[in-house]
Amino acid sequence: MDIRPADITIDKEQDSEVLITKITQERADEYVVKEGRYSEQTVFDYNSRYDYVRESDYVVEGVYLESMPFDPREKDLKDHEVGAIARHECKV
Repeated sequence: MDIRPADITIDKEQDSEVLITKITQERADEYVVKEGRYSEQTVFDYNSRYDYVRESDYVVEGVYLESMPFDPREKDLKDHEVGAIARHECKV
């Protein structure tokens, strides 16, 4: 699957649209989440219950569209839900 920054994809588990902001070179078992309810876990740790997520999946970062501001002048995404998901967790 070819995903690039600015693409919009769907998080398979949440069935939510995600705006891709960054493609990392880290695998799901290497990428440690720094903030939020999954902090200090790897992306694989909290997604390993899903059969399609593999340790070797590379991670993409994104913003859930439903959490973005409605006012386009509001550019600070600091308070909006930002996530990191394994590439296989995305569907086109």
